Amino acid sequence: MVCFYSPIEAYEPASAADLRKHYCGVIRRNRAPGWRTKSAASPIVVVPALTFSYTADQARAFMVMAHAMIDAPDSAAADGRSLSDILRACCMASGASVAEAKGERRLRYIVVARQAFSFIAYETTRASLPQIGRHIGGCDHSTIHYGVSVARKQMREHKGLVRDVILRAMEILEGERS
Repeated sequence: MVCFYSPIEAYEPASAADLRKHYCGVIRRNRAPGWRTKSAASPIVVVPALTFSYTADQARAFMVMAHAMIDAPDSAAADGRSLSDILRACCMASGASVAEAKGERRLRYIVVARQAFSFIAYETTRASLPQIGRHIGGCDHSTIHYGVSVARKQMREHKGLVRDVILRAMEILEGERS
């Protein structure tokens, strides 16, 4: 789920609490210079009009969309595979454990499992890059994008370790489905 707070700012929260925290940050960044917080010395709070670069109708539409998407279900493949199933198959194919794939270590066999997972998840599910990244331990969307591009290149050239792991993982997933 991606929440748009402005025509140029997008954010994908992991939970309702993350959405609230991000929204408060947007409010703080866009507040006018005269803003004062409540303190013991001055109990009066001055809240000037916020200055946003879009209209109130646009802001209302963005917020309605953001709140409607909070409860959206997790993305799954068209055939019902979840991100967890795909990650487990990639780990089995590469020899890594799921805990290692979700961890921070950068050993080759673990990185290959992550890149294979990124590619399969991106190509077969409706999950966004940030959602895929959160599923494997909080990776940034740009890390997932890089993993997908490495896998695409190896698939196109018909060589490479990531390609081999992808093919084995797809066989595992097909075997589970039938």
